[in-house]
Order: sequence, then structure tokens, then C-alpha cells
Amino acid sequence: MGRPAVRFRVLLPDLYAAPMNQPTVTLSASECAVAQMLASMRYMVARAAGQVNLKQGSQSPHITDLEGMAAELAFAKHFNVCPDMAIRPVSGGHDAVLKGKTVDVKVTKYPEGQLLAHTKKKPSDSDVYVLLIGEMPTYRIAGYAKADELINPAQLTDLGYGPVYALPQDKLRRFK
Repeated sequence: MGRPAVRFRVLLPDLYAAPMNQPTVTLSASECAVAQMLASMRYMVARAAGQVNLKQGSQSPHITDLEGMAAELAFAKHFNVCPDMAIRPVSGGHDAVLKGKTVDVKVTKYPEGQLLAHTKKKPSDSDVYVLLIGEMPTYRIAGYAKADELINPAQLTDLGYGPVYALPQDKLRRFK
């Protein structure tokens, strides 16, 4: 009998793994179905009302709305707050209220993505902007910025789709 073979595993980094103080939230199949329904209904109502989709990127408007809605549900699930499930044309505003502060949830699928806000946003639209990273059903809560930290001329940049306010993840605050 010979000696057993020694096996080594190469561990590659998980691009969506949650660093410290960055929790991960996974939506259930039912929650994903709710996100799909709400995203489709919101899309139809907004386009019928003549609202322009302000997406930043080359993805389809449907994916933008679906990922946005799913991220809002993931945020609400993690913080145990009621998500805004209203089906009405909305311009500006917020997605949730947490500890008395209005929250605008933003999402990107890019692991190193930035917190972005369109230049039409005003500091009075929301108190806080939160960045989630991932794709339905799993998101990492990367952090947040106060409105005046993001909606600020010093944060203007152009990522190839016109001017946008942007903050990299290392400039975001962490939830405690």
C-alpha cells in the first residue's frame, strides 16, 4: 500500500464575496417573482407617463428596472423595513425610510462598481444613497453616502454615457 495522494485546492477569490461590514442578502424565489412583477408594472406605467429611463450603461431598460427593484427588496429585507411597492410614475424621490432617513437604493453588477446618481438628482431627493452589488437573487450591501457627499460637483464624472455623480466603494460609509 502506498501513501495517499496529497491534494491541494486552489482557492480563487469570489468576486461577490462580502468583505467585512458588507452583508450579503439573497432573495427567495417568491421575492424574485415579486421583483419581476413590480419591475414590469413600473416600467409600463413610467413609459406610459412619458418618463425617460435614466439608466447609465448599455443594459436593457427591463434589466435596469428589474435589478433596481430586486435591490430595493434586498435592502428592505436586510434592514427589515417596508419596501415601496407602489405602481405609479415617480421622478426622483426615495425607495425606503431607515431610522427616519430617506434612502435611494442603487445597484450594479460590477464587483468594483461605483455608487452612481444621475445629474438630475438633487440633495433634497433622498437623505442617503446606498450601493448594492450583484445580480438577482444575491446582493452585497457595499455601503452608503449622505446626499451631499454624492450629489456634489466634485463627484461629477463621465463613464461614457454622459455626466454622472460617482463615488468609488472605498469612499462609502459602512453600516454598523
